Amino acid sequence: MALLGTFGIFASSFVVRPVGGVIWGHYGDRLGRKRVLALTIILMSIATFLIAFIPGYASIGVAAPILLLVLRLVQGFSAAGEYADAASFIAEYAPDNRRGLLVSMVPASHSYDHRLAGDLRDLPADRGDALGPIWQETCHVDH
Repeated sequence: MALLGTFGIFASSFVVRPVGGVIWGHYGDRLGRKRVLALTIILMSIATFLIAFIPGYASIGVAAPILLLVLRLVQGFSAAGEYADAASFIAEYAPDNRRGLLVSMVPASHSYDHRLAGDLRDLPADRGDALGPIWQETCHVDH
């Protein structure tokens, strides 16, 4: 059941992405893509930074997963605007002869980030260095 809850919190950020895309797209049209893109990046960074400082369940009880859920929702909401605004911003400013290539870098970099994160996730546990046990405990990896 705990694993299902973990997956639910992870998935929650994907649920709010369509809402974030609509809202950030509206503000991007009205306020300018550059402003909105900067705001979404800042919002995403703050939420990600705060996740690192959430105390564990043993310290604050049920507030820990609730805080994690709220911050994941903020991440998903801002990620939608960041992704869409980045592509639109690049499309608006790219030269005509390179527009397709430059806009395609947004989804390509997204895929590359996921690949890199997966590779880095496995690195400490495979090497058996001092970070391995801490990393495994944090990610609940059983070997």
